[in-house]
Amino acid sequence: MEKSQLLAGQATSMQQKEFSAAKGRLFNISPLDCQKVYPKVFANADRTFLAAELLKTNGFYGQAIPVATASLEEYIKAIILQLDGLGFEFRNTKGISRFFTEHTIRHVMAGILLGVYALGKDIVDALQKAFSDPVQFALFVLRMSNLERFTEDLQGYIRAKATEMKTELPFFLRMEDSRQLGFYCEYPDGLHTPDGVSASECTETFEKVEKIRTVIIQFSQAMAQKDQQQQIGEMIAILKENHFYQQLSEQLSGVKSDALFERFKSFLDRTENFSI
Repeated sequence: MEKSQLLAGQATSMQQKEFSAAKGRLFNISPLDCQKVYPKVFANADRTFLAAELLKTNGFYGQAIPVATASLEEYIKAIILQLDGLGFEFRNTKGISRFFTEHTIRHVMAGILLGVYALGKDIVDALQKAFSDPVQFALFVLRMSNLERFTEDLQGYIRAKATEMKTELPFFLRMEDSRQLGFYCEYPDGLHTPDGVSASECTETFEKVEKIRTVIIQFSQAMAQKDQQQQIGEMIAILKENHFYQQLSEQLSGVKSDALFERFKSFLDRTENFSI
């Protein structure tokens, strides 16, 4: 064997050993390293989403769904790394490691984030409408000033949103099956192949992934603002004072993803009966 080939082989072997040693350690890196690597994790999520879009554009609807789902899971990992790089302590919380090792736990988070998107969009739309012209602003102020009417409207809105979110849960419950069936042939009720996935099924997934992706990216951009450091420090202190991480651990530790979905559904059930 020539010397150049031997050196190349040794280099490849060393790279493989380094990869093997680093595998599974993203969860354990230091806060300083989190600051360095989270943009690259976001970039990988962006590229993965682009790959999903290319698959969808070219008619590979089955394969596009798991790739889009993978991008969503990567965004969730990226935002956890970014937050811990800022001084939060999510990765020190028992149960959070599951977000780096389990698909289904990330699907639970995706369902919650879709709810955040819906609420945020409605608030932004309402404010934009109010400030669009003087007449709309006057009507907005009038509604706000009538406390009884405002309370009734808010109560009805929250109940309706809870009902709306409950209709979304089945999608997230079957997300893992969709991820698997997008890549592999299977025989659940007869032969299923990825090329049997319809354009409408694929579009439904992309519409939800786009919304959740938007929430994460906008939140990331807000947290990256240098003039927000004081507020972030205050937020970190408040979470510690209120034992937030301990409460989060109690919700996540030893609880299967299906049970977490059930807890989320129970919360929505209670919210449907919300009253002020």
